[in-house]
Amino acid sequence: VNGAVHTIGKVPSFLVTLGTWFIGLGVATVLFGITTPQLEDTSLTSWAGGSWLGVPVVIVFAAGSLLAAWLICRRTKLGMHTYAIGGDEGISRLAGVNIRNTKMILFALAGAFSGLGGVLATIRLGVGDVGVGTGSLFLTLSAVVVGGTLLSGGRGGPLHSLVGVLLLVVLGNGLLLAGASPYIQQGAQGLIIVVAVIVTAWPNRNRLRVVK
Repeated sequence: VNGAVHTIGKVPSFLVTLGTWFIGLGVATVLFGITTPQLEDTSLTSWAGGSWLGVPVVIVFAAGSLLAAWLICRRTKLGMHTYAIGGDEGISRLAGVNIRNTKMILFALAGAFSGLGGVLATIRLGVGDVGVGTGSLFLTLSAVVVGGTLLSGGRGGPLHSLVGVLLLVVLGNGLLLAGASPYIQQGAQGLIIVVAVIVTAWPNRNRLRVVK
């Protein structure tokens, strides 16, 4: 649905995903209200909170997802087309890349990874909390930009985002241990994302026509 709205309706991708997120959140809130669905299968909860060979199950899924995303980006035609479209859609279209189909597949993959994260979070919590993960939106955006992914497209990747996550988590833990208030932490993250956007986009500022 997100891919169709973006490619056919020509709505910027960020606004599409943000809008459908709020739609889903609203629908879930109306359906469940103050009643929180409970997972009755305790073995499922204990499995998600367990470990494989000493490694937490969630970490295993995260590493597997990261590896899958890296392989898609670096070892498949879809990945090459993705970077090409991010660099210049016009040239990619002239080169024979199917822009619409590629974007539709990418939106579907993004939705699948997001769904996996939601399922794992629900299993670990043992309840269907409609608000789970809502506090991570700004941290996620900051991590992607700090990791070096250009908002205009054409550069970045899963490993870049991983580095951004690690940097921001270390920063957040450092501020927490230093006794900084949550508001200062939010302000620091906001400052970091603004500076990161300026630094990454500055060399190409004269060629940027649109932020996708």
